[in-house]
Order: sequence, then C-alpha cells, then structure tokens
Amino acid sequence: MLGIDAIDDLQNFGCERVEQGAMCLAPSFGNPHAGIIGHVDRKQPARHKRFDGHPRFVHANLEALQAVMADAEAHGVTHYVCLGDVVGYNANPHECLDIVRSLDCPVVKGNHDEQASMTDDLVGFNPLAEEAINWTRKQLTAEDRQWLRELKYQRMVTSFTIVHATLDAPQRWGYVFDKLAAAASFTYQNTAVCFFGHTHVPVAFMRD
Repeated sequence: MLGIDAIDDLQNFGCERVEQGAMCLAPSFGNPHAGIIGHVDRKQPARHKRFDGHPRFVHANLEALQAVMADAEAHGVTHYVCLGDVVGYNANPHECLDIVRSLDCPVVKGNHDEQASMTDDLVGFNPLAEEAINWTRKQLTAEDRQWLRELKYQRMVTSFTIVHATLDAPQRWGYVFDKLAAAASFTYQNTAVCFFGHTHVPVAFMRD
C-alpha cells in the first residue's frame, strides 16, 4: 500500500533523480497483494509514505486485501486508487470486489478482470491462469461481471494517470519491463506521473 501526498519525491519509488514535471511510469511499489495506491490526508506532513510488502495485486486474495486495508487505515490513508486485477487466481473474487467497490475509488480494468467478466474463449493465458479465470467466472454475480465490464482501461486522477498495462494500447495487455516499452507509453502520457501494474515488478522509468 502506498500513501501518496505529493509527487516531487519519486526517489522513494526507485527513481535516481526527479525534476518538476518529469514523466514517470511506475507500478504500485511494495504494496502487498494489491494494485491499490492509498492517499495520505494532506493535513499530514507533505511526504510520501511507503508501506513495504510484496509487489502483487489483489487477485481475489481476501485475507491479503483485508490486511492491506487495515494497515492503510492505521497509517491514515484516506483516498485510494486501484490498478486492476481485482479478481483471478485466488478464492474470493466476489468478496474482494465488494471491498474495492466500497472504497468508491478510481479503478482501472486488468486483464483478469476483463476475462472474468466475459463468456468468450480465453486468449493469451497460461493453463493455470485459464483454469482460475474459468473458476472465477462461476463465482461472480451478474452485477459483478457488469461492474468489471464497465471499468475503463485507463483513468486520470488529479495530477497522475493510472493504467493496468500500457498507455499506448491498454486493451492489448502489453508489459512495461524496459525503457523501449516505457517510451511507447510516454507518448500518450499527459500527466507528470503514471502508475501501472500488470508486471508485478517494482520499477520506475523517467523521460528527460
């Protein structure tokens, strides 16, 4: 879980240097089992707060999500955004959806969210993920599937952007593992910072 209060200290996210207005693609660094970023109340000291853990996503892991939310509350986090993949792999997709929906926060669609909300044959998933998606589809209500279908691929949230995959073609579910892949997204980035998920790898890219 990350508490975000300002964007002028991105060194905490692994960037070697940051200038005002620098453009950065960054995943949810260090947050355990949740592509969720928390915003610390601005009445607190203006600084980033980092809550360390494993860089994973919700993926229907109820126990992990509950632990993350409890930790965020203890640290005074008041606002959230979710980077997608609320469902997939683990045992509680409906319950996790309920929690994320209750936050009433900006959420973007992940590839697992998209496939779980559809009835089409799966494309581009390994056998384990395919089995998990087929099982997940059976656990979701019609309301769950509709909510997932209506999620946007990317969103602008005040001074930053959120996306699950890439900005240049978010619906293709490409990965940003290197500078070349990041460069393609920078072309479409209109905010100083963009948080992305999908890779499960903590990394930041800067454009001079």
